[in-house]
Amino acid sequence: MRGATLSKGSEMDTNTRRNRYTFGLGTIGRDMVYSLISMYLMFYLTDILRLSNTVLWWVTFIIVAARIFDALNDPVMGIIVDNTRTRFGKFKPWITLGTLLSGIFTVLLFSDFGLSGPAFIGVFAACYLMWGISFTANDIAYWSMLPALSFNQKERERIGAFARICANVGLFLVVGLIVPLTSALGKLLGSMQRAYFVFSLALVLLMWLSQSITVFGVREPPALGKASAGRTSIFSNTPTATKTCTRFLPLYWAFPRLRPWPCFPCSAGVSAEKPCTPVLRLW
Repeated sequence: MRGATLSKGSEMDTNTRRNRYTFGLGTIGRDMVYSLISMYLMFYLTDILRLSNTVLWWVTFIIVAARIFDALNDPVMGIIVDNTRTRFGKFKPWITLGTLLSGIFTVLLFSDFGLSGPAFIGVFAACYLMWGISFTANDIAYWSMLPALSFNQKERERIGAFARICANVGLFLVVGLIVPLTSALGKLLGSMQRAYFVFSLALVLLMWLSQSITVFGVREPPALGKASAGRTSIFSNTPTATKTCTRFLPLYWAFPRLRPWPCFPCSAGVSAEKPCTPVLRLW
């Protein structure tokens, strides 16, 4: 009996370390792609494609409208993820689908189809909107997995801290490499547009590689999956989780930087009894 207990404890420790690194490494390429879109897409449109002022007005409107839609889409995606039941769990299917589709639309956004005027605006609007939806699916599912990886408060803090370090590594790599690499590629390919296309394609491949580490490497503890087996809606939740999380709603809204986390109390380790899936993640 004692030997079986020690063996089980050793296996849990191994899985804990495995989850810590495979979960965190998954966000390096993901944040590289997000940084490319959020920081350099507009530069690509204005300085590389040199769009007219009229088209740029429409592009700006589309981006703002997509951000507003994204705010409304987040809670809906949270409900969908939380109510997903598959043999692969509730998180991994959406992580996989989201990373594949967002990668495809990232490459399309940095592709030159030779369009102009209304045709360009229509294609850009479709690609940017679909990129936002697919990346949201990945993002919500990815960070929602964090509270489900451990009951232990300190371990959730370690997993979250390592993941944020990896995310920042991805961000700084893009910021540091985009100028020299695109300049070199521009000279080699004879076009800065082609350079940005190749650069975006390389980042997408890195994202798919890093996310595959999470999808195939993370092992969600079975007990935690059973603990969150109930259905969730935007206004319903288990009593324990609601009592824990609603207490932090003002803090969550006051500090937008906390919102990439699926649930602040859970990821910060405040909820020691069990990780909650529902309320804050849906906002």
